Amino acid sequence: MAMSGLKVLPECTQTYQDMQIHKKSDSKDTPSRPLRALIMQISKDKKSVEIAEKIEVAGEDDSEQESEYENIIRDHVPKNSGRWIVLDLCVKPQHTGQETKRLACLSWAPDDAPVTERMLYASSSDYVKKALKVPNWIQCNDESDLSYATILDKVTKGK
Repeated sequence: MAMSGLKVLPECTQTYQDMQIHKKSDSKDTPSRPLRALIMQISKDKKSVEIAEKIEVAGEDDSEQESEYENIIRDHVPKNSGRWIVLDLCVKPQHTGQETKRLACLSWAPDDAPVTERMLYASSSDYVKKALKVPNWIQCNDESDLSYATILDKVTKGK
């Protein structure tokens, strides 16, 4: 349990693990469409981290990834409330030059959110990171931190 007293609900970790499996599988036999994003939030009772929304990959491939990302940020991430957003992104690291899929988690704690909420998200982020074991963790506090180019660059570099 986090220092804040929150616990990550099992459906959050299970959905993240499902994203990892879909990420590794290019099989057409997969029963559901892979997820592009898993959005998590602190529950209303402030006792747990719960799923706010699951967003499937829109197209058949990653050719529309940038517009999908922009739509997710614009339509599904509140501007003045915290969230954790796990993304399945296709990147092309310079050292290999080959496209690969990587999961990344954006820890969104906007400067415009109430101070107590920002503190709760900040004190819980390390616990969420450890519970999910996300390799790419990116802290975002304003809209410039959420730009597609910024996120893709950090995920590509593995930061």
